[in-house]
Amino acid sequence: MLLVSACGGPSSSKLLPIKSGDKWGYIDETGRLIVVPQFEWVEDFSEGLAAVRLNGKWGYIDATGRIVIEPQFDNIFYPAVSELNFSEGLALITIRNRWGYIDKTGNMAIPLQFEDGQNFSEGFAAVKIGGRWGYIDKSGAVVIAPQFDDTRNFSNGLAEVQIDGLWGYIDRAGGVVIKPRYKTIVGFELGLGTFQEGLAKIWVNLRWGYIDKTDKVIIAPQFISAQGFSGGLAAVEIDNGKWEYVNITGTVVIPPQFVNARSFAEGLAAVAVSDDKWGYIDQSGKFVIEPQFQDADSFSNGRAVITAGCGHGYIDRTGKVIISPRFLAAFDFSGSTATVALLDEHAWGAKVIGKGCHTEYAFTYINESGEIIWQPQ
Repeated sequence: MLLVSACGGPSSSKLLPIKSGDKWGYIDETGRLIVVPQFEWVEDFSEGLAAVRLNGKWGYIDATGRIVIEPQFDNIFYPAVSELNFSEGLALITIRNRWGYIDKTGNMAIPLQFEDGQNFSEGFAAVKIGGRWGYIDKSGAVVIAPQFDDTRNFSNGLAEVQIDGLWGYIDRAGGVVIKPRYKTIVGFELGLGTFQEGLAKIWVNLRWGYIDKTDKVIIAPQFISAQGFSGGLAAVEIDNGKWEYVNITGTVVIPPQFVNARSFAEGLAAVAVSDDKWGYIDQSGKFVIEPQFQDADSFSNGRAVITAGCGHGYIDRTGKVIISPRFLAAFDFSGSTATVALLDEHAWGAKVIGKGCHTEYAFTYINESGEIIWQPQ
């Protein structure tokens, strides 16, 4: 099969998906075209390979743009195909509604035999057999018998599992660490949250609280909303609609005074004093960046996305605008690039509806100076 790559040889930087017309390809972080747009859909690179769709089938290319695993696999989740990414050396694939795992040479490492599956994490993958979910190891051997209604990947030695609509945790031996007794909240999130700094959120009687990994209730369910712990503090919403910050014992460290609040990141937390006045506080509750933005995201690698008017841009930790708010959407930097959205009435995208904002957008990338490295076509 012929694959068209751009001239100039492979790139040593991360490759980024781009779309031209109705075809997808890749550029590097300087904006240089590496793989000419020719695919129906593409995924990000993972462990050196990227899943690409051609003639209705999925295969894999390497960082030079060469097809290393011929397109031959189905995917019922198209276009949401992150399940196809390699994880721990194996990728989940499907052919005619049976699921298995391939290695990076394309060999079938674990034969097609499952009704469904998930990616490997910490050496185990969840698979569906006979209508129930269990776990296999990388040899394909069942290590935790199928018995669950639903499952999640292992993380730090624990995995969330569901039985009769209730969620709990098991360990790598399949032993129940936290008995399934927390309900799913339809359309919102699971009754159990991911453990952060040793605690996980729980939902009981319409209130949020926190448990530790022994299932001991550390902070009784009492909050209307709650976020995970970060830097020893968690943002929680109390009955009067105000947000405060508590420590891991439940003691209020920063009193309720905000109409909205986000988790701490890099020592600062975005908080709102009104619906359209966001700023940043430190862990003492002192404003480091005064409320002035219509919206504000958490800091990542020394930058944060802020909203002013209909535009999104970036500030540094002093509050200085380092990339002006001129994009319809903006996301955290990954390496030396960030994804942003530009006005394009004819481009692929979706509606953006905000305060006086209603338009079409097209995704592209900027560098650390805010310069566009690829012009949507």
